[in-house]
Amino acid sequence: MSPSSFLWITALASLGSFACSAGDVDPPASEESAVSTSAQDLRAAAPSYVTVRRDLRRCASPLCGGFFVDAVNQGTLRCADGSRAAECYVFDLDLSALELSADQEATLRGSPDSLLLLGQIRPQRTVAGRLGQLEVTEAWQGHDGITPSGRFFRARNDGIVCITSPCLSFSAELLNRQDPSFKIAEIDLSAVSDDPSAAFAQLDAADGLLLAGRRTTVTGPAGRARGLSASEFYLPVVAQQQSCGSRGQSQCAEGSFCNRFCMPTKNSCLIPVECLAFWFSSSCEVGTPPSAWST
Repeated sequence: MSPSSFLWITALASLGSFACSAGDVDPPASEESAVSTSAQDLRAAAPSYVTVRRDLRRCASPLCGGFFVDAVNQGTLRCADGSRAAECYVFDLDLSALELSADQEATLRGSPDSLLLLGQIRPQRTVAGRLGQLEVTEAWQGHDGITPSGRFFRARNDGIVCITSPCLSFSAELLNRQDPSFKIAEIDLSAVSDDPSAAFAQLDAADGLLLAGRRTTVTGPAGRARGLSASEFYLPVVAQQQSCGSRGQSQCAEGSFCNRFCMPTKNSCLIPVECLAFWFSSSCEVGTPPSAWST
């Protein structure tokens, strides 16, 4: 065999070997795989307390017109595409877990700046591709016109009573952090509201009071202790039953209807009404038709 023939055979064998091996090589990860991985990371992440602001950019929805989400006490948070950023865009807020009325949901979406929400960003398919949606499990209401400053805390009343001051009656912990809670002697809410009675009552609740503020030093006959001075505080948003059935009131959602809770008053019934997925009747005589109830 001539040297030139040997070279041709060797070259053809090499090309054949390359063609066979190329079919065995795994293809590069697709965009779907990348999205799937980021979705798994987001599901594994714990919910975070976040502040929310409306997106006022002028471009087509859902790429614009949603919300920007910022995790408190954190430099960054994970967005729907798996990247980390100081704030993430979400095209919508999923408030279904809160079981709010339609009016409450509209208010929260329309004025989110004073809210503190607990939630997770979930990637969702939209007409514009995969975008994030904030799945909300808690909503806390602050005050219009107040810009919170400092760090964000959960504070509780520990029920400790002293005969001198300062007295370490409260405890506090940073939100979105694993730091241990610490004892404090005072929570100053005077910069937020002239009547913080609801906030002090919330300190006795199991989930405490959420607030933004700074640590202070309290002095008294017993020495010095830490305190908190609040720039803003937040109360839990409580679901209200949706009213219905009267002129100008909301219509019930699909799958539910206007139920009438009735109570007998002589020969008729009073009718507070709300939207429910089932018919409920209590206190009225059996067989009393709705047409016989009074308003």
